[in-house]
Amino acid sequence: MENLVLAELANLTEERQIRVLYACELGARAWGASSKDTDFEVRFIYLHSTNWYLSIQDRKDTIETFTHTPNGEEIELIGWDIRKMLNLIAKSYPLAFECLQSPMIYTRETDFVIDINKLAPQYFNLRHSLSHYLGIARSILQQDLKATHPLLRKYLYAIRSLLAAIWIAEKQTIPPLEIEKLCYVIQEADILNLVRQLLAQKRNGQDNQTIEKNPELNAYLEKQIVAYEAFVPSLVRTDNVQIEPLNELFRKVIHNA
Repeated sequence: MENLVLAELANLTEERQIRVLYACELGARAWGASSKDTDFEVRFIYLHSTNWYLSIQDRKDTIETFTHTPNGEEIELIGWDIRKMLNLIAKSYPLAFECLQSPMIYTRETDFVIDINKLAPQYFNLRHSLSHYLGIARSILQQDLKATHPLLRKYLYAIRSLLAAIWIAEKQTIPPLEIEKLCYVIQEADILNLVRQLLAQKRNGQDNQTIEKNPELNAYLEKQIVAYEAFVPSLVRTDNVQIEPLNELFRKVIHNA
């Protein structure tokens, strides 16, 4: 599949007259909970020619396209222009940080990746990110996991979001993307075993498989969400960020466009 993704990126490079600086996988395939039929979620950062940025007009700064594998899985490709990506980092947009944490990289320009990874951590807003992941976990718990037979992937999405929140609260760093690494913050042996059982079931099954509602796991999710929601106000607000380092990186990148 890597060759198919790279071919699609090469087509976009030619069609849109862009340069791909970085491309990775997100979603279940990247964080280690994919089934054989799980779709691909490709995210990439791209660059236009220098003159493209020297315009008084607002221009579209995202690319979205879709294709399919020979087996029928969807390949979703979403790209962010370099200016947009740097703005997302400045706003501590969690998906931008997840993109940089991905263990599945399709292509990258080494110097750019080194530069952006040096800068990004200082813009990671603990309070904002903790609230973001808790919000996802609570939304899934309330909207999806009350069903008699919820989707297994919904359980894993909720669990991963909660574990990312716990990681942020306890370690106060950017959480890893992989769910196996996030499992280190689970203190309860029975919950850890249950999560690993669900992961094995997901990896060996279908993406849309359902399971019986698990009251024990639902209770764990509710208890932890409530506890860490109460923790959010204790984190210091960091709303005033220094934009100039990102501006400097932007100027450096477009200078070499």
